[in-house]
Amino acid sequence: MEQINTSIMLETDRLRILALFPERFSFLCEDYLRFEAVMGLYPSGYPGFWTEDIRQVMSQLCKQAREYTDHYYWYTNWLIVLKEENKAIGSACFKGEPDEQGEVEIGYGTYPDYQNRGYMTEAVAALCQWALTRERVTAVLAATDPENVPSCKVLEKNGFTRYQGPGDFLFWWRYQ
Repeated sequence: MEQINTSIMLETDRLRILALFPERFSFLCEDYLRFEAVMGLYPSGYPGFWTEDIRQVMSQLCKQAREYTDHYYWYTNWLIVLKEENKAIGSACFKGEPDEQGEVEIGYGTYPDYQNRGYMTEAVAALCQWALTRERVTAVLAATDPENVPSCKVLEKNGFTRYQGPGDFLFWWRYQ
């Protein structure tokens, strides 16, 4: 069985966070179950976790990751693997390269059986730490649905502060 092949891997006490090469990201979008097998991971049981909206966003990011191969990590899926089980438990992504102000936006999701255990708090901390060491990055942004209390708590625990962002229906957060 083929082992994990990635140029960037972040590690925390409990997690491996893998920035997938564009080809791997494409494969993940096309056949999630086979992707897990090829990556040498135990099946997560959550190929349906991606809603149609998430699938569309991931498809667009995948195209951009293939287009901007030198900076693919700003567009790719960062797979979150629980070391103890060698199983994908969620994913995260940056939504493009730093803008003119040096800001990048992060998005993330945890599979249902692994929510409320601090895994995403741990993953977001590692990803923010990594991002803020990159050239031109001055802040990491996030947007949450006001009713998504667990996501808001992830950001609060990581030191994000709320600010008035675009639109009235989302909470916007900044970490510097």
